[in-house]
Amino acid sequence: MAYQITDACTACGLCLDVCPIGAISEGEPKYVIDDTCCDFEECVVECPEEAIVLVDESTGDESTGDDSNGAGAVREAAPRY
Repeated sequence: MAYQITDACTACGLCLDVCPIGAISEGEPKYVIDDTCCDFEECVVECPEEAIVLVDESTGDESTGDDSNGAGAVREAAPRY
């Protein structure tokens, strides 16, 4: 699984400030997450548009968390302090 930024991104930049390894960069027209992402999830919590989603790299499908066996469920983000 990997995180991706969807078209819902408004390029507010909040995710840039919270990524501990700098895996997010400014793209056009939205921000992008590169291959160095380690799934820390701070960006997911910070995004006001919920534009950062977990994607199954083998299929390209976004995880919705609604399948009955939990195989594609989005992990709950760590709490913000």
